Amino acid sequence: MSMLQFLKRLSASQTEAPYVGSDNPLPVAAGRVVVVTAPTMTRPADTTQYTTGDLVANSTTAGSVVPLEFDVGGGSGMVRKIRIRTNRTSGGTTSAVFRVFLFRTAPTVAGGDNAAFNPANAANFIDAMDVVINEQFSDGAANSSNGAAGEINYSLPDGSTKLFGLIRAGAAYTPTSAEQISVALEVLKDAV
Repeated sequence: MSMLQFLKRLSASQTEAPYVGSDNPLPVAAGRVVVVTAPTMTRPADTTQYTTGDLVANSTTAGSVVPLEFDVGGGSGMVRKIRIRTNRTSGGTTSAVFRVFLFRTAPTVAGGDNAAFNPANAANFIDAMDVVINEQFSDGAANSSNGAAGEINYSLPDGSTKLFGLIRAGAAYTPTSAEQISVALEVLKDAV
């Protein structure tokens, strides 16, 4: 990428990113920053504490774990930030550290929620980004990755429109029962 292309990308990214979801899907013009949200994940109805390295998922049964799906419209681009929001309204967010792993195709896992994080799909692993949820609000808790910590470039296989994700606990964390977790990617799409 030339310096001019880089500067154009940077200046284009300084605007508020539009929401992208089922009611406002991609495609979007290249060079445009969009926020792509996966369907909200509801974790199991228990309060079993996670330890560092545990899978945070929708089911305690390995075969029932559904990876996060982000419809980025195919092609290639750059994930600039990852945002996580939960419906946790009390108890604080101490140790709410998560790493979101992104894949080109859906990964499979050997265990369910609260088991050791050990997915299969290394050939399609793209990268991961940490999010520390340390902002508490009356209706939930939220934060985003530090964009300065790095960005994730991706290129999807022909015919594919989605990135897939899994969450790993980065520290001991006691969840609320049936806690809802929403994950969104801030994406800068490449030219087609």
